[in-house]
Amino acid sequence: MNRRAFYIGLLAPGLIILVLVIGYPTILTFYYSATNLHIYHPPGVFIGLRNYLEIFGSESELYPALLSNIVWTAASVVFQLFFGMIAALCLSGIRRGVSLFRILLFVPWTFPAVSLAFSWKWMLEPAIGIVNYFLIRLGIIAGPIGWFGDMSRAMPSVIAMNIWFGVPYMIISIIAGLDSIPADVYDSAKIDGANDWQTFWQITIPMLARILLVVVSLRVLWVFNNFSFVFMTTGGGPNNRTNILPVLIYQVGFREGWLGRASALAVVSLAILTVFAAFLLRRTDEAHE
Repeated sequence: MNRRAFYIGLLAPGLIILVLVIGYPTILTFYYSATNLHIYHPPGVFIGLRNYLEIFGSESELYPALLSNIVWTAASVVFQLFFGMIAALCLSGIRRGVSLFRILLFVPWTFPAVSLAFSWKWMLEPAIGIVNYFLIRLGIIAGPIGWFGDMSRAMPSVIAMNIWFGVPYMIISIIAGLDSIPADVYDSAKIDGANDWQTFWQITIPMLARILLVVVSLRVLWVFNNFSFVFMTTGGGPNNRTNILPVLIYQVGFREGWLGRASALAVVSLAILTVFAAFLLRRTDEAHE
């Protein structure tokens, strides 16, 4: 057996699994998107691009859902990065108990999404939630607030939950990047008379650029596709104020039963993320040059 055949034999099982797990469902989704398949009336009839014409129509639910998805993703990732950067800069100087502290930071990631969502739902519950209890006791609010049920507060509430969940990942990633910056670079900056603000913008940020690009891009992909948090807290309500694209796909496909139309929405979501991933790869290549 030659070396090429040996390498192909090693790669073949993984490639087969990859095709079965990713390739086949993707192809099936594209096919279903061109049919009028209904969950209770299979098989569907081929209808070409009719599903796409409907979801891109003037009265389609795609546009408000996509707008909510952009708000949900952008606000979550921006504030995760903001608070993660501040915390990482404050904590990067810690030398004792670093390993234990970093493990504790990942505690939120060890819990299932359903438990985190229901914990937040309980904390923000109008009648018995501890958030309303303390805010009322402190005199900040006069009466209970239905955070997830209020049209103006539902989206900020789920975003706050997602920020809390994602900040530890940002902290760990940024601290790892800060640890990789040579100390003599900062020493040279101090000798040249640079203040802390100038050091941050002219040394820290440029040297963290690659890491920040990767972690922000990964968080955008994960948050954009996050279904659990919104679905298990608001279900897309009230009045569709938090109805992001993954939740809309579920509603169309499994509540209304139109799997063909839901598949078309999934293809649109895939196209958006593919464009973003291509942009990410291009920027990553530029950062390495």
